[in-house]
Amino acid sequence: MRKIIFLALLAGSVSSAVAAERLHELSVEEQDRLESSVRSSLKDPESAKFSRITAIKGEAELITACGQVNAKNSLGGYAGDMPFAVFLMSPDDVAMLGDTGMMQETVEKICSSVHDVMP
Repeated sequence: MRKIIFLALLAGSVSSAVAAERLHELSVEEQDRLESSVRSSLKDPESAKFSRITAIKGEAELITACGQVNAKNSLGGYAGDMPFAVFLMSPDDVAMLGDTGMMQETVEKICSSVHDVMP
């Protein structure tokens, strides 16, 4: 429950601070951290295929990245693209998967803010 409240607050702060954010190209280390954060929430982490990753960096050096991940489910088949949002905050990164209705709405809200920054 604490995690959901924290993520909702973080989502609100991300969406309200769009003007101060700028596109950010992820370094190899940041990309590895992003993928590791998302993989930790998957049933078959090694099967993850990432696409459409976009990142922004805010005033406090918070990096918010959004994209899609396709991974195998419990039955061994690929489940289809699922949206995700990752907040890269040293030392602890936070990943959110849009795998349920409420989480999907939250991820979509965060990612709409990220995509608003794109030219």
